[in-house]
Amino acid sequence: MRLASILLVCFTTLPATAADSVVFPDNSGYVNIQTRYGAKGDGKTDDTEAFRKAAADEVRSLYLPQGIYLVSDSIVLGGKRWILQGENREKTVIRLKDRAAGFGDVTRPRPLLSTFGPFMDPKSAMGQAFRNSLFDLTIDIGSGNPGAVGIHYLNNNQGTIRNVTVRSSDPEKRGKAGIALVTNWPGPALIESVRVEGFDVGIWSTISQYSLVFDRVELEGQRQAGIENRAQTLTIRRLRSRNMVPAVRSVGGSAFVTLLDCDLNGGKEPAAAIESTDGATLIVFRLKTAGYANAIRSRVREEDQLIRGPEVESFVSHPLLPTRVKQAPVPVAIIPDTPEAPLPSIQDWADVTAFGAKPVNGTDAPDAGPAIQKAIDSGKPVVYFPRGTYAIRTTVQVRGKVQRIIGMESRIRALTGTEPVWKVEDGDAPFVIFERLEGDYGSTSLCNFEHATKRPLVLRHLMTRGYRNSVKGGTVYLDDVCGHDWEFRGQTVWARQLNPEAKGKDDFNIRAIDSQLWLLGVKTEGPKTVFSGRGGRAELWGGFFYASRGTDPNAAAIDLVGSTFVGSWVNHLGGSYRPQVRQQHNGRTDEFWLHVDFSDRAKLPLIRKEVQGTEVLEDKKTNQQERSADSSFRHGSYGVKVPLFIAPTEPAK
Repeated sequence: MRLASILLVCFTTLPATAADSVVFPDNSGYVNIQTRYGAKGDGKTDDTEAFRKAAADEVRSLYLPQGIYLVSDSIVLGGKRWILQGENREKTVIRLKDRAAGFGDVTRPRPLLSTFGPFMDPKSAMGQAFRNSLFDLTIDIGSGNPGAVGIHYLNNNQGTIRNVTVRSSDPEKRGKAGIALVTNWPGPALIESVRVEGFDVGIWSTISQYSLVFDRVELEGQRQAGIENRAQTLTIRRLRSRNMVPAVRSVGGSAFVTLLDCDLNGGKEPAAAIESTDGATLIVFRLKTAGYANAIRSRVREEDQLIRGPEVESFVSHPLLPTRVKQAPVPVAIIPDTPEAPLPSIQDWADVTAFGAKPVNGTDAPDAGPAIQKAIDSGKPVVYFPRGTYAIRTTVQVRGKVQRIIGMESRIRALTGTEPVWKVEDGDAPFVIFERLEGDYGSTSLCNFEHATKRPLVLRHLMTRGYRNSVKGGTVYLDDVCGHDWEFRGQTVWARQLNPEAKGKDDFNIRAIDSQLWLLGVKTEGPKTVFSGRGGRAELWGGFFYASRGTDPNAAAIDLVGSTFVGSWVNHLGGSYRPQVRQQHNGRTDEFWLHVDFSDRAKLPLIRKEVQGTEVLEDKKTNQQERSADSSFRHGSYGVKVPLFIAPTEPAK
């Protein structure tokens, strides 16, 4: 289904910069694989044993200086909170020996690097592989290893592959897959600024839970498909593919793929740039293609739908909801990059322990707040925490010249009560970045961040709780963040991979009052409303709503009062929201309830009901009109897909 383009408000793009090399202070808590474990990184010595020792010691934060680390077997890290940090993407390389033993059979693939031990074991599952991340390095499977997988990635809630290259150096580009998402259960995670060169499949996805977000991924030289997706919810932005084979192949009723601003070139007849078949859901906006017979081949039921290129402004494989909606707005046309600040020399970093901050030691949890304040007021652009757990009982004011606060995977025990842990105020830096921090389980603070300035605030690679703003008109960037209690008042929000999991009595997920939100990938868990909008506008692309503990009796997944909203999501039936959407508009309250009776394939997944006082009555006339004979909304055996919902919509007359 083609959709009409509607011009929306655009925002100014902020420039992004990046340092060539990443060097951390010696006391950061990252363990140097050369100095601790004797890895040579000379491209000749077998460094497999050094990686094995690091894995056995469970160092969790491993730093790889520039070098070529030659290995002869799989590197298996396993578990959670494993961070591999390279010094330089191009010059820090983990390379598999040519024709390595055990990697020659494509029917029995093996990973070069794995963040979870069992590979493709159907009896194996992990839902707490928190924060597993790879930064600034290259994974090379060498030559003559057709059964090799570059990265076997398993992560949950918060984790990323960022600024990484995965390649096959084989003359024929052989190798099973660059990145494999094939063991229960990958996601959510953010995979960004990643390049995959060669392999049969660039990105190989076979598991239906729990959704992944991709941004700025480059694929080149794949032999069968750029991305092969069999069941997962994938939300993809700015994919660049240079391939003769399909750039994206998505198969099966559980597959749910959203693509925004993608450029897919190099194809040949009769291939389509995107193949979405056997009931797979596909949403596409602003697609450019070249060389392919068709831009899109989609088959929801029996017949193929072919969309010619070279450009496609918009396409949705399933009917819009409610079905009387014939046109939908395309996403915001200009989406700003997350602001970036290069790392200065180590001399310009302030160590919080040098100003008196002491990590928690057993029951001794001194207030690190005053010492952290001194570090921030020191005039250094970077403040860092040597890895540990730090208690903060006094609100820290973020001001002056500080621009990046780097946690080094530290934990913050937030003990400030109703006051914020961090109060971001006016300062000399044009924006502030918080990164690589995690909330400690002993925290009791109700809010971690108070945004008391219009300066942009960037929160990335964090597990945290609570945001509020006391000054309107600011901008927030959320990249690869897990946490709940997000309240925005008069703000602009750009989020990529947000995982709120509100479960407590007074907890909530996302609340927005008169704000503009763009959400790329939202996975939730727990019983609370996912998004509550009062006025303003929101886009939510690629949601995965998993109400694993049931829902509050009155909770709707999406709750709108006078808000404009467009979104797409999967609802897991392990504990589903019955009203998927509650909408108050023009003096009327409508609810769109989920049904789970699939005996009638023409029946839509949402049933419109009107709230009249204390009663909720089905709008039977409208529901009869909104039957669709050519749609299938079931998501595997356990869920329902909502391909595209648009609000507000006018009630039937």
